[in-house]
Amino acid sequence: MGEAWQKLRDLTLASRYVPSVHDVTIDSPSAQGVGASRTVHLDRGMTMNETVLEWQEGSGFLLRLHRGDKPIAPLFRANTFRYAIAPARDGGTQATLTMSYEPRGPISGLVCRLVVERAFARQLAAIARNMKDLYESS
Repeated sequence: MGEAWQKLRDLTLASRYVPSVHDVTIDSPSAQGVGASRTVHLDRGMTMNETVLEWQEGSGFLLRLHRGDKPIAPLFRANTFRYAIAPARDGGTQATLTMSYEPRGPISGLVCRLVVERAFARQLAAIARNMKDLYESS
């Protein structure tokens, strides 16, 4: 599990496993721990900020997803992404990825349930596949 944590804790590696992320810039003095912040450079020249809200050394962290001081999209009040790893029964490492959101209101909540949650599920599955490939190949 130690090797998996060494990769997971490296906030610059997102471009190697998150679809549509082309580059990562660390924006804070520290590249790890609570308060560490990065800008992810996305398709079509878009960017998004990610700031570490929680850090559990050796097992994971929680990121706030935002654009400056605003949420990542008008539908949301807030978005977070949790990366967590734990020992697997087979002696390997199990990763758990969780994307959470708080809709802005009832209409946003309905749109999220009907459309956004499916997109999030596809994104999480792609990230998990890419992480597995990266972790097993290096």
